[in-house]
Amino acid sequence: YSPQFGADFLSKLMGIGEELSDARYKQTLLNESKELSLRGADLTTEKQRLEGVLNALNHPKTGNADTESVTKALKKRVDYVVGELATQSEIMKRIVELSRSTRLGKLGSLYELTGEAHVQGHGLEAIKQSITYSILGALGGLFLGLFIAALAMIFSSMKQRRALEN
Repeated sequence: YSPQFGADFLSKLMGIGEELSDARYKQTLLNESKELSLRGADLTTEKQRLEGVLNALNHPKTGNADTESVTKALKKRVDYVVGELATQSEIMKRIVELSRSTRLGKLGSLYELTGEAHVQGHGLEAIKQSITYSILGALGGLFLGLFIAALAMIFSSMKQRRALEN
């Protein structure tokens, strides 16, 4: 709180900071997803090129022993590369998901600390609680009323005794 600017100044300044933080986070997340999309497109293109080469080698126009042995060796290599590409793709997806959940989790806990209180009661449980508290409130009011009536009765009887004595 700054007396020269007032309480609104600090809240506006904090609001601007939160908006900029959210915008920066969203922009970074968008940039990362674009980069990963481009990387995925490159991997898909490479996979399709290798599959095309493999298909061409699987159906050669001429057949001899050397071509078949080279085809088998190349097929093993292509299968290995395709498997590695699939593994790397899954690893990248997992990294992105973990990063998102970690970042969103941290932001979510920040918002929970600064956010408004939330009502936790649900449905039938909330109705039971409201009835219970209503009954307790009515009993409390009844006992308070009886206590006040008893005090009034005591004071009036004391007043009547004084009047009779005089």
